[in-house]
Amino acid sequence: MEVARDALGPSYRYVGHGRGADGAGEGCPIVYDAERLRLLEWTQLALSDKPHVAGSSSWGNWLPRVVVRAVFRDATTGAEFVVLNTHLDPFSSRSRVRSAEQIRRWAMRERVPAIVSADLNSDPESATVAAMLETGALRDAWNAASSRLTPEWGTYARYRAPRRGGRRIDAIMVSEDVQVDAVGINGGPYGGGWASDHLPVQAVLRLSGERGSR
Repeated sequence: MEVARDALGPSYRYVGHGRGADGAGEGCPIVYDAERLRLLEWTQLALSDKPHVAGSSSWGNWLPRVVVRAVFRDATTGAEFVVLNTHLDPFSSRSRVRSAEQIRRWAMRERVPAIVSADLNSDPESATVAAMLETGALRDAWNAASSRLTPEWGTYARYRAPRRGGRRIDAIMVSEDVQVDAVGINGGPYGGGWASDHLPVQAVLRLSGERGSR
């Protein structure tokens, strides 16, 4: 994370830690510009029947899975919103579906506009995505966008140039009170290569901030 933060600049911060019981291992940090966004609160939860028990797992995933939740206030507009960032299990479909259901329930309880960013390890037509979107409280930003700035590249590019027809397994989901002005999949290299085996989904979002304030 220090490498990413150094590349972005000194105003950037992050929240989140490793998924293990000791806070080590892979994480799902949320990186933000502290000059633009005020961090109001954050927490990390396990995707399990015991979300407040670090390192716990319940649904067939042999490694713990987590979601990092952060609430921000935009210093320019005053709008408040919550971001939930996660990486679902690549092996257990049951774990992915149960995790998606849990994240959807958490997002529905929020008093401010919600944004879910996720490596879903699932196609848009999968049971995982259906579970995330089941009630209509969340929408796939790719489908909700007023404008698409790129083709629908497969996001699991494995450090290669983007291509059509690949699997779009990464997504941004938004609550109904978030307007998606534009969305795209950034397939460009950085410094002569790709920073990740996945391509980032990026969106321009407009927040109403009408659910409530803190």
